[in-house]
Amino acid sequence: MNSSHIESLILCIDTSSPTGSLALGTFGRILAELTVDVTTTHSESLLSHIDFLFKAARKNLSEIDAVAVTSGPGSFTGIRIGLATAKGICYAQKKPLFTFSSLQLLAQNLPFESSVCPILNAQKNEIYAAIYQYGRESVAPMAVSPDKLTEFIKEPCVFVGSGFTPYHHILRHLGIAAPPHLNAPRAAAMLTLIAQTQSDSDNFSFPPFSAENLAAAHPLYLRKSEAEVQWEKRKNKMK
Repeated sequence: MNSSHIESLILCIDTSSPTGSLALGTFGRILAELTVDVTTTHSESLLSHIDFLFKAARKNLSEIDAVAVTSGPGSFTGIRIGLATAKGICYAQKKPLFTFSSLQLLAQNLPFESSVCPILNAQKNEIYAAIYQYGRESVAPMAVSPDKLTEFIKEPCVFVGSGFTPYHHILRHLGIAAPPHLNAPRAAAMLTLIAQTQSDSDNFSFPPFSAENLAAAHPLYLRKSEAEVQWEKRKNKMK
C-alpha cells in the first residue's frame, strides 16, 4: 500500500448488536474507538457517539475518505440504523461505502486461530454462525439451529460471540469459548478487512463515490423478520 493511502481516514460503524462499536482510524493506527452497550436503540445515540468520536480524535467529518459498516446479521433494527446512517454520511460527503458481515468482525478477534466459529444468538432457537480458518471464511454466514451447526464443524474450534452461552450444552464438546471480552464485534477490525480486500497493495485505491452502489448496499438478515413472517401468515389466510 502506497504512503498516500496509509493515512486515509475511515469511519467504522457496527450496530448489529446492543453493544455498539465505532472507530475512526487509518490503515496505520486507530485514532479513536468507542464501545457502548445501549439500553434502548442505537437511533437515540449513534449520531452523538459519532460526534464524540470525531472530537476525541480532533478530526472533522469532512476529512474522511470512506465509511465502513456491518450489514448484519444481528439485530434487524440495529442493522438498519447503522446502514442508513453510514449511507447518509457517504451521500453527504460523496465518499465510498464498505460493508462487512458482523460474523467476519467477530472472527477478526481471533485472526490466528486455525478454526473460529463466530456465533450470535438469533432467538427462536436459532443462531447466526459462520466458520473461519486463519481469518478466511470456510463456511458462509447462515441462520441455523445449534444442532444443525454441529454438522458443519469438522475440527475443534473456538466459539466467539453471544450465541455460545445459551447453547453451550450442545456445542461445548466441539471446542472452547473465547474470553467474554472478545464476544462483541469490534468496528476497528474493518480497517484491516478493507486492506485485505486489495489483492495488489501497491495499487490500492478507494472506489469512486456512486449513488448506485450506495443503493445496492442491503442488510444481511439471513432470515425473514417477525413482521414479514406475520404478514405472510395473514396473506395466506386471505387466499
